[in-house]
Amino acid sequence: MTGVPADASVGEVFPLRDRVPALLVGHAAFAASMLEVAEAIHGPVGDIPCLSNRNLGTDALAESIAGAVADLGLPAVLLVDVPGGSCFNAARRAMRGREGAHIVAGVNLPLLLDFLNMRDRLPAAELVEHILDRGRRGMRACRGHEGA
Repeated sequence: MTGVPADASVGEVFPLRDRVPALLVGHAAFAASMLEVAEAIHGPVGDIPCLSNRNLGTDALAESIAGAVADLGLPAVLLVDVPGGSCFNAARRAMRGREGAHIVAGVNLPLLLDFLNMRDRLPAAELVEHILDRGRRGMRACRGHEGA
């Protein structure tokens, strides 16, 4: 970040604001399991509902997503497991035409942890761009012979 002192705290760079609400959506136990792991690292969250597609068709899941987002309010971020999968398609269907609905698909743990750390510091649209970058940077590939 340009112009930010090296010793600046996160709170100085990103002042506190209202938390951006979120919904985790995924196949089987993905959403609940991902949140459980994130809470083990981050600490208790308590305000991010998780939805599974288990025993639900796309239409029924879209209805569940729409209901959960109505409870959360907009703007909100929907964090979905697989781009192009049934959960993603249900999220797109549920949020079609809804201003302030942001869908992020391909969620990984670095992205979710950064979301949890930054959701009270950035508005929803900026937060989405921030976590997408973090999610991409959170992936690495190396060959075993390259060492640590």
